[in-house]
Amino acid sequence: MNALDLLKASLLDLHSQLAQHEVPLILGGGYGLFLKQLHLRAGNIPTLLEVEMWPEARSTSDLDLFLRAEIVIRGRASAYACGLVRDEPPAAPPVYSGALLADG
Repeated sequence: MNALDLLKASLLDLHSQLAQHEVPLILGGGYGLFLKQLHLRAGNIPTLLEVEMWPEARSTSDLDLFLRAEIVIRGRASAYACGLVRDEPPAAPPVYSGALLADG
C-alpha cells in the first residue's frame, strides 16, 4: 500500500466515524488539492486554467483537516473529533481560552 492509499484509507475511516456524530470535515493541504484535481479531471469540469497549466498534484504524508466553527462551539462533538484525531477516546470537552482552543 503506497502513501496515497494510506491517506485515502485514513480519511475514509475518519469520515465514517465523524459522520455518525454529524461532524463535517474540511480537507485542505496537498492531499485536499490532489483530490480536488482528481475530481475536476474525472468530471471534465471547466476551470479558469487549462489542465495542462495546473501544478503537479502532490501530497505530504499527512491529512490537513479543519473543523467548522460551529463544531468547535458544540463542545461534545469537538471533544469526540479531537479524541479520534489523537486515536484516543475523549475524556472531557476541551477547555476554551478566548477564541482559541486550548485542549493540551
